[in-house]
Amino acid sequence: MKNGITLITKAVACLLFSLSAQAAFIDFTSIEWAAANGQSNYSVGGVTLEASFGSTLTFNGSNSERGGCSTASGIHSANLACFGDGIGLNNDEITGNQRQSLTVSFASPVDIIEIEFLDLFPNEGGQGNHEVAIIDGAHVFSNTSFSTGGYLATGYSANGVSSIQFTAQNDNWSDYALARIITSVPEPSSIALLTLGFIGLIAARRISGSQL
Repeated sequence: MKNGITLITKAVACLLFSLSAQAAFIDFTSIEWAAANGQSNYSVGGVTLEASFGSTLTFNGSNSERGGCSTASGIHSANLACFGDGIGLNNDEITGNQRQSLTVSFASPVDIIEIEFLDLFPNEGGQGNHEVAIIDGAHVFSNTSFSTGGYLATGYSANGVSSIQFTAQNDNWSDYALARIITSVPEPSSIALLTLGFIGLIAARRISGSQL
């Protein structure tokens, strides 16, 4: 019986330690998304981009856009790849007055811990009229003061996300590009510990049962 209790204790400890996680970066400024340009939908590694009806995806890899991304990334310590300035629609960015939307879907639900934009500038419609990005029709974000490259780390987070939609405020100035989504995933060592924990629990049950 004592051996069974010891195994249970070890198994529980393994399960507790298995709760740690690491970040996964879906960087839409990286070269792997360049082929999305001109497509209505495009997938990489279980992540799918879909443009709203009548729109196509845009990946702008021009020198000016790459330079703007690189400058913003350096100043904000964002470490973006900057082969482009992120994903937009049609005319380079997700635009409000054209009522465009970009949907990002995941093969398996993810926990989002951050979303970052580029080209989201303040006062584009005049003093106090900032460009506005909208997530899932309800979460509104803007830069209210100057930010190099229009970079914004939104602080947005959500658990168990299968898809997420990006739009811009319906005005004559709001537009922006989706730069990166950061998700939380279990560390490989945590997965191993979780497996060992379950094995330990099964063994403990067998031992306890045999001693009854």
